[in-house]
Amino acid sequence: MAESFVSLEQYNALQKRLAESERETKRLARELRHAKKRDALFRINYETQLSLIKSVAKEKAMQETYMDILLQSCPDIIFMLDDGLRFVLGTDSVTEIIDAEDVLVLHGVELPAILERYKSPAFTQEMVHRIRQASLSLEQGQTLLEAQVRNHTYEVHILPFRKRAPGFSCIIVLMHDITELVLARNLAEMASAAKSEFLSRMSHEMRTPMSAIIGMTEIARNADAMERKEDCLGKIDSASKHLLGLINDILDMSKIEADKFELYSHAFDFKEMLERVTSVMGIRIEEKSLRFAVDLDEAIPPVIVGDELRLTQVITNLLSNAVKFTPEHGEITLSARLSPDNGTALRIAVADTGIGISLEQQARLFSAFEQLDGGTARKFGGTGLGLAISKRIVEMMGGSIWVDSELGRGSTFVFTMPFETAENVAQETAAGTEKKEIPCLTGHTILVAEDIDINREIIASALEETGVGVVFVENGLEAVSAFKAEPDRFGLILMDIQMPLMDGYEATRIIRNLSLPRAGEVPIIAMTANVFREDVERCLAAGANGHLGKPLDRSALFRELSRCLEPKP
Repeated sequence: MAESFVSLEQYNALQKRLAESERETKRLARELRHAKKRDALFRINYETQLSLIKSVAKEKAMQETYMDILLQSCPDIIFMLDDGLRFVLGTDSVTEIIDAEDVLVLHGVELPAILERYKSPAFTQEMVHRIRQASLSLEQGQTLLEAQVRNHTYEVHILPFRKRAPGFSCIIVLMHDITELVLARNLAEMASAAKSEFLSRMSHEMRTPMSAIIGMTEIARNADAMERKEDCLGKIDSASKHLLGLINDILDMSKIEADKFELYSHAFDFKEMLERVTSVMGIRIEEKSLRFAVDLDEAIPPVIVGDELRLTQVITNLLSNAVKFTPEHGEITLSARLSPDNGTALRIAVADTGIGISLEQQARLFSAFEQLDGGTARKFGGTGLGLAISKRIVEMMGGSIWVDSELGRGSTFVFTMPFETAENVAQETAAGTEKKEIPCLTGHTILVAEDIDINREIIASALEETGVGVVFVENGLEAVSAFKAEPDRFGLILMDIQMPLMDGYEATRIIRNLSLPRAGEVPIIAMTANVFREDVERCLAAGANGHLGKPLDRSALFRELSRCLEPKP
């Protein structure tokens, strides 16, 4: 077979075609690679877009769920209107002001049509007028206060929104229920008015006895006849005690409002306590020619345990009111019996044939700072605190108080009080009851620290009858010096608390800390006009053995002296 030969021209042509084929192969390979990349990118973009679509749909569903929860659970009434005042959406609480069962049925309905169907024309007109006014206003918000709907008061906020998107505008109406707030405000205003009226009345009540004291003092000073002077002194005494009673009521009410009113129980003779109360009230009862009777259950133990002072205060308040509101020649009965429901509780009643109390008046009878009405206050006077204080005392004792009355037919005030018996201390209590006689203290000397001249004169007058020797000093520094100089001379120290240079608290503490034999045992009785329990406790904490309130009660003073000083032979 003959050999074949390729010419140079053919060879070059073949090389050229081979090179072109390689270039085409590379081109096709590149295109293939690009095609693969484009396909992968397409798949990636498709999956990403699908994931994004799903995420957006899920987020939208969550937002719709949140919106549904918000619309269903929001306590405020909120709804949106378009620019044609058509209902768009709202909270489920919208049904509180209309009778629709579902808020969805309101969609697309014009607000006037909704309100006209369910509300009064006046409410519809007012609401639509306010909303339209707000929608036309350049201001961002309008507020309509205290719209009345179904015995509720709403604060209405009207908020227009414009140009948040092309052609978009809406109005949001928010109604917040302020019924409780308005009620509290009204009650506060009523309380404020009552206190203002009380202060005005109190000013009159306090000025009246003060005028009597000042006037009678002037008359007594200029009178020649002793009988006239005695008459003036009697009226001064009566007016002074009345003024002190007013001050005590104010202090008690202050303690009650500050939640510092406390009870202190001890054993006391119940019958003797009633005798003292009726004795004090006897003069006023005789002045009005009233018939007065006491009905005491003999089954009541002679000695009981309780707060004698506060029980006395309640009974005195009730008797005082009975005397005040009962016309001349009327009747008052005080009864004290064991409660038929509880053998360890007292049932005490004060009945009168006075002016009586209407049902409307009874509803606020025990409220602080109030009286029955302005006419009653002007005619009969009084602070309006006595019954409020009595109610607080009785409730703190664990009892209750109420009234049975009709206008024009008299009243019966009744209260109950649980008590404990104290038969084993009856004899001791009887021995320790208040001594009415003046103690004989001749041979004793006491130290009295008091900075006010007139108070020293009053104390000196009271002590003169006892025969006790008295050394007066005018401040705490002098009291400490006097005791240090002669510690064995003084059997007792009466220590005023409010004094210049050194007060009674500091003087008492210094005396107790002195390195003298009698410094820790000499009786020190504090004297102060501060009669709150915390004031008494502060005196005792400083080292005092007892406390006397100002103005000084002579019987209480004599009782402390008798307790601390033994008669000398």
